[in-house]
Amino acid sequence: MEVAKEDAQHWHCLYVVCCPVYHYVYANALSGAITFCYILSLSVYSAATSVTVTALNLDKEVAIIPYATFALGLVFGPSFATPFEKRYGRKAVLLGTIPFFALIMIGAGVSKTAAALAICRFLSAFFAAPGLLVAYAHVSDMWVATHLSLPLIAYAGSVMLGLFAG
Repeated sequence: MEVAKEDAQHWHCLYVVCCPVYHYVYANALSGAITFCYILSLSVYSAATSVTVTALNLDKEVAIIPYATFALGLVFGPSFATPFEKRYGRKAVLLGTIPFFALIMIGAGVSKTAAALAICRFLSAFFAAPGLLVAYAHVSDMWVATHLSLPLIAYAGSVMLGLFAG
């Protein structure tokens, strides 16, 4: 079976002879797990705002700034990642941004000032946004339209679970 390299619905046929459905399910679960981690990192800060106020000796209004900068990072991240996705592919963008996100979130966890926390949260969201974009596109391109409803429900469930877990 000859499959074009850019055919997203038959990506696994490039590597294996048969095309079992568990490849799709595994890739969908991986996209959901990545999305869960990114959304959890957005929502977990809201529960820790009072701790941030006391630990960094801030006003309540100033303690919200790192949350807002995370949201700004999610806004600006896809605009810079889209050209790289078109040039190098989704896998390169996803695997290239996850380590930066993780390292910068560690920096946010050990930051001692509000400015460092806000900058680290902005940069971590900046590197998380391409993963959110790529994960959704990956799920929607991988399944045919007749089988897309359950994978999208699972993906949306990972978004909601990340919000509620935080």
